[in-house]
Amino acid sequence: MTRLLLSLAIMAIIGMATDIKRLESKSQIDMKIRYAVIDKELQPYVIEFDRVIQESGIDPQYGSLVVIKFRQLRAGLLGIAHGMNHNVTLIDINSREWYKLSVQDKRMVIFHEMAHDVFNLEHGSTLLMMPTKPQVLTKQYVDDCIRLLIKHLKDVR
Repeated sequence: MTRLLLSLAIMAIIGMATDIKRLESKSQIDMKIRYAVIDKELQPYVIEFDRVIQESGIDPQYGSLVVIKFRQLRAGLLGIAHGMNHNVTLIDINSREWYKLSVQDKRMVIFHEMAHDVFNLEHGSTLLMMPTKPQVLTKQYVDDCIRLLIKHLKDVR
């Protein structure tokens, strides 16, 4: 259900990435996500996170508000997860650094920040959650980090 809601939220905001839109679905009594905005460039990575987590049999708890946007953050800081230990997913991604990153770096950043907000994971809890990323990331390394994340989530639950 959450996956469907996130997909609907993402579809509702394509082309309107700077405005928070109320999701119109009065027939969904148990709807958890009430507002969502995800900058367009970040959407493929968030969709991948949701798909991978859902396919692993884990139900992500995004909370009632999902805002994943570009902000100017201090140099060297790639992202900040503000919603950790709250019923929201609020993530800022460094707009100055994002476009310098490889696809694998971007995957790592989004999965890392989403894991903070969605699963309340601390730095160091898994390989994905290290506070600094390796200089060079390969697809195999990121995929392994994601597999270890899923294993950790299943072991803890």
